Amino acid sequence: MEAFMNFVWAVDDLCWDYVLPILLIGIGVLFVFLFRGKYLVNIRQIFQNSIGNSLKSRGDAKGTISSFSAAMTNLGNTVGTGNIAGCASAIASGGPGAVFWMWVISAVCAVVKSAEIILGLRYRFRGKDGEVFCNRDFIMGNVMGWKIPALVFAFLAVVTQPLNAIVQTSSIVSSLDEAFGFNPSVTVFIVVGLVFIVITGGLKRISHFADAMVPIMCGLYLLTGIAIIIINIKVVPTAFADIFRYAFTPMAGVGGAVGFTVSSAFRYGSARGLYSTDSGIGAAMCTYATSETDHPGRQACWGLTENFIDTFIVCTITALAVLTTGVYASGDTGAALATIAFGEVFGGLGKAFLAIATTLFAFTTLTATFYQNTISLNYMTQGWKNTKIVYWIWVFYYCLPQFLGTLDADFLWALADFSGILNIICTVTILFMLRKEAVSIGRDFFDRYLPAVQRGEKPEPVSYIKDL
Repeated sequence: MEAFMNFVWAVDDLCWDYVLPILLIGIGVLFVFLFRGKYLVNIRQIFQNSIGNSLKSRGDAKGTISSFSAAMTNLGNTVGTGNIAGCASAIASGGPGAVFWMWVISAVCAVVKSAEIILGLRYRFRGKDGEVFCNRDFIMGNVMGWKIPALVFAFLAVVTQPLNAIVQTSSIVSSLDEAFGFNPSVTVFIVVGLVFIVITGGLKRISHFADAMVPIMCGLYLLTGIAIIIINIKVVPTAFADIFRYAFTPMAGVGGAVGFTVSSAFRYGSARGLYSTDSGIGAAMCTYATSETDHPGRQACWGLTENFIDTFIVCTITALAVLTTGVYASGDTGAALATIAFGEVFGGLGKAFLAIATTLFAFTTLTATFYQNTISLNYMTQGWKNTKIVYWIWVFYYCLPQFLGTLDADFLWALADFSGILNIICTVTILFMLRKEAVSIGRDFFDRYLPAVQRGEKPEPVSYIKDL
């Protein structure tokens, strides 16, 4: 076990210190240029065509679930422990400067997520059960013709993603233990049982759960965060100053804790920022492919909207709670650290609220991650007989590793970073190879389709669905 842990840490350090942040920032800047800044600087239009239009009927729009349900399912996967436990972990490991790099990664990679959404809707398929879907494996194998690499990536996704999800279970366990003193072993059994119930209900049950919980918890978390900022308003400017200062200069040890280097701020800010937003991972490509929308370019507006909510609102609230209370020097990390921070301000009530919020956010991520990787399983088993047996084996394989949620939080975050490496490489490769198609559709929305709608015309919906 020790040898495996050392291997994970070594690979993480190699990839996350330089390779992956540079790769994702590079592809992000490329798409900002190719889209002519449309999915980054047209903030008013972006919000109008994401939040502002999510509940409107789209007439002939085709898909499995509504535009709003797809957004809430993916937002439930995005706004979760990455914002609470992940942000707190980034500060504990990289210092206040890590928050700055989380912001940078989120802004640049919002355009990457928009490109993912466009390609997911451009190359989606309809299965025999009538459900519409897409993911990296189907694009790589059925569109690009890279069948062997697609099978390899699909297999690795199925094998590794249940391990990635353990960090969600760990966050639930540690936050409930910190707030209420719940027995971790009992909590794990309950969590696994509830996950089993929800995921076996399919995409619609998962999306209905996200529809109900995500808006409520985001709203409550926002209100609580604003209260923390108001209570600690005198030290908020200092917290922001520390975020900017220590993104570029080393920070000496605080309260007996070790100091933080610029490289550690960049490394952990980048890694946790990418985990928090899921940009470049391929998750958005999968979830949004199911949505009912009149144009892929409209749904792609959720790229910036999601990352803005995720990082610039939720993560910033967590960061200010941790920094203004000074608990990041306590030696705790992850969800436990964030829970302690809220407890410093609101006492037991604050701990209870954050524990419940963490639990619900993490649970939506657990269920959404299962669906996204079920598509990889479906790619592997095309043409197989007795796929129902394979599916139930997959259900149990996904659930069983969650019993490891009581392990060390730092190692589980390292494992999550490790499992995301191949996903990012695969997704970035697809985005680069199919960049012309993604850009053509994105420009068509802003240059032709949207102006026609604004003039009162009724252009034909742009929809792509291919039967398998």
